[in-house]
Amino acid sequence: MVTYQKANHSEHHYKYINLTVYIDAKDETKNKWEILSKNQSKKFKTRYEEEKRNEKAKAEREEKERPQREKNFEEARKVIITEDTSLPKAKAHKIKALQNQQGERVKVFGSC
Repeated sequence: MVTYQKANHSEHHYKYINLTVYIDAKDETKNKWEILSKNQSKKFKTRYEEEKRNEKAKAEREEKERPQREKNFEEARKVIITEDTSLPKAKAHKIKALQNQQGERVKVFGSC
Protein backbone atom coordinates (compact mmCIF):
# COMPACT_ATOMS: atom_id res chain seq x y z
CA MET A 1 0.00 0.00 0.00
CA VAL A 2 1.34 3.39 -0.97
CA THR A 3 0.45 6.40 1.16
CA TYR A 4 0.63 9.88 -0.32
CA GLN A 5 0.50 12.97 1.79
CA LYS A 6 -1.11 16.08 0.35
CA ALA A 7 -0.96 19.37 2.19
CA ASN A 8 -3.65 21.98 1.91
CA HIS A 9 -1.58 25.00 2.92
CA SER A 10 -4.45 27.42 3.24
CA GLU A 11 -6.12 25.43 6.01
CA HIS A 12 -3.08 23.44 7.18
CA HIS A 13 -4.97 20.17 7.00
CA TYR A 14 -3.40 17.01 5.71
CA LYS A 15 -5.24 14.49 3.62
CA TYR A 16 -4.00 10.95 3.28
CA ILE A 17 -4.75 9.00 0.17
CA ASN A 18 -4.28 5.28 0.49
CA LEU A 19 -4.11 3.35 -2.72
CA THR A 20 -2.54 0.14 -3.87
CA VAL A 21 -0.52 0.26 -7.09
CA TYR A 22 0.35 -2.95 -8.93
CA ILE A 23 3.18 -3.32 -11.42
CA ASP A 24 4.39 -6.16 -13.63
CA ALA A 25 6.04 -8.82 -11.53
CA LYS A 26 9.75 -9.50 -11.94
CA ASP A 27 9.17 -13.23 -11.53
CA GLU A 28 6.03 -14.08 -13.51
CA THR A 29 6.05 -17.72 -12.42
CA LYS A 30 4.66 -16.72 -9.03
CA ASN A 31 2.31 -13.86 -9.90
CA LYS A 32 1.70 -11.61 -12.88
CA TRP A 33 1.44 -8.51 -10.70
CA GLU A 34 3.14 -7.31 -7.56
CA ILE A 35 2.61 -4.33 -5.30
CA LEU A 36 4.71 -1.23 -5.98
CA SER A 37 7.25 -0.85 -3.19
CA LYS A 38 7.76 2.42 -1.35
CA ASN A 39 11.26 2.79 -2.80
CA GLN A 40 10.00 2.28 -6.35
CA SER A 41 7.27 4.80 -5.70
CA LYS A 42 9.83 7.38 -4.58
CA LYS A 43 11.97 6.72 -7.66
CA PHE A 44 9.00 7.12 -10.02
CA LYS A 45 7.95 10.29 -8.23
CA THR A 46 11.44 11.85 -8.42
CA ARG A 47 11.78 10.88 -12.11
CA TYR A 48 8.41 12.43 -12.84
CA GLU A 49 9.30 15.63 -11.00
CA GLU A 50 12.66 15.78 -12.78
CA GLU A 51 10.97 15.41 -16.17
CA LYS A 52 8.53 18.19 -15.28
CA ARG A 53 11.41 20.47 -14.25
CA ASN A 54 13.31 19.67 -17.44
CA GLU A 55 10.26 20.33 -19.62
CA LYS A 56 9.63 23.62 -17.84
CA ALA A 57 13.26 24.67 -18.20
CA LYS A 58 13.23 23.71 -21.88
CA ALA A 59 10.07 25.72 -22.49
CA GLU A 60 11.55 28.75 -20.71
CA ARG A 61 14.81 28.40 -22.66
CA GLU A 62 12.94 28.18 -25.98
CA GLU A 63 10.82 31.20 -25.07
CA LYS A 64 13.96 33.13 -24.14
CA GLU A 65 15.76 32.16 -27.37
CA ARG A 66 12.79 32.74 -29.70
CA PRO A 67 13.50 36.46 -30.43
CA GLN A 68 17.12 35.67 -31.29
CA ARG A 69 16.08 32.81 -33.57
CA GLU A 70 13.59 35.06 -35.36
CA LYS A 71 16.23 37.75 -35.73
CA ASN A 72 18.71 35.22 -37.17
CA PHE A 73 16.04 33.93 -39.54
CA GLU A 74 15.29 37.43 -40.83
CA GLU A 75 18.99 38.10 -41.37
CA ALA A 76 19.35 34.79 -43.21
CA ARG A 77 16.46 35.72 -45.51
CA LYS A 78 18.34 38.86 -46.57
CA VAL A 79 21.33 36.85 -47.84
CA ILE A 80 21.18 36.31 -51.59
CA ILE A 81 23.53 33.83 -53.24
CA THR A 82 24.44 34.60 -56.85
CA GLU A 83 26.96 33.15 -59.27
CA ASP A 84 30.09 35.20 -59.77
CA THR A 85 29.94 36.41 -63.37
CA SER A 86 33.58 37.51 -63.42
CA LEU A 87 34.69 33.85 -63.35
CA PRO A 88 34.40 31.59 -66.38
CA LYS A 89 31.19 29.59 -66.77
CA ALA A 90 31.24 26.25 -64.90
CA LYS A 91 31.05 23.13 -67.05
CA ALA A 92 28.78 20.32 -65.88
CA HIS A 93 30.50 16.95 -65.45
CA LYS A 94 29.87 13.67 -63.69
CA ILE A 95 32.26 12.52 -60.99
CA LYS A 96 33.89 9.87 -63.21
CA ALA A 97 34.85 12.52 -65.80
CA LEU A 98 36.57 14.89 -63.36
CA GLN A 99 40.07 13.39 -63.72
CA ASN A 100 40.70 15.36 -66.90
CA GLN A 101 39.18 18.61 -65.63
CA GLN A 102 41.81 19.64 -63.09
CA GLY A 103 42.28 23.39 -62.84
CA GLU A 104 38.95 24.15 -64.55
CA ARG A 105 35.74 25.40 -63.02
CA VAL A 106 33.22 22.54 -62.95
CA LYS A 107 29.74 21.78 -61.69
CA VAL A 108 29.70 18.24 -60.33
CA PHE A 109 26.83 15.83 -60.84
CA GLY A 110 26.03 12.41 -59.37
CA SER A 111 27.23 8.90 -59.74
CA CYS A 112 30.42 7.37 -61.04
